[in-house]
Amino acid sequence: MAGLLLGGTLGSFGVAAATSTPSTTVFYACLNVKAGTMNHISTTQAPKCATGNINTGISLPSGVFFANGYLITPSAFLESADLGGANLNGGNLNHANLTGADLTGADLSGADLSGADLNNAYLLRADLNNANLTNANLYGGDLRNADLSHANLSNADLSNVDLDGANLTNANLTGVSFGDEEMGTLTYLADANFTGATCPNGIVHGQSGADC
Repeated sequence: MAGLLLGGTLGSFGVAAATSTPSTTVFYACLNVKAGTMNHISTTQAPKCATGNINTGISLPSGVFFANGYLITPSAFLESADLGGANLNGGNLNHANLTGADLTGADLSGADLSGADLNNAYLLRADLNNANLTNANLYGGDLRNADLSHANLSNADLSNVDLDGANLTNANLTGVSFGDEEMGTLTYLADANFTGATCPNGIVHGQSGADC
């Protein structure tokens, strides 16, 4: 597929196509791609292009791949996407929009989710081992029984997040926000494992008897 090339941006399914002159109106194209090669991908300019149900017979740039028919790339628009059980191991989804997405049981180990919007996302039993969630918005998310061991959650928003049964062993929680409540009073953290985790105040849980 040759694609729609305007202003140097390849326009295809979920990819923006813009006019070449800054003074004119910018148009975006969301086309259905069946096969071919996409050499240049920009999802940041096409925030309303959904990328579900894309065939996998397409050659993509390094680091970009498909999962459950969705294009996995930085700043991807994946609001309410069905990514349950998807293999997103090591994927780069920094600043992606995953609001309300279903990531139940998904493998996000080693994934870059820094700055991602996971507001009200479903992450039950998700594998987030060693994931980068720095500055991520997880407000209202469901992370019950999720594996967050060794994950970097520094400065993330965990307000109203359900972490019941979650594993946060050796996770970095420096600067994490749990909303207006103190971390120790949150009942849904009762069964979470914080062994060795760096707490929001910088204290290492369990070190010299310290508690978050």
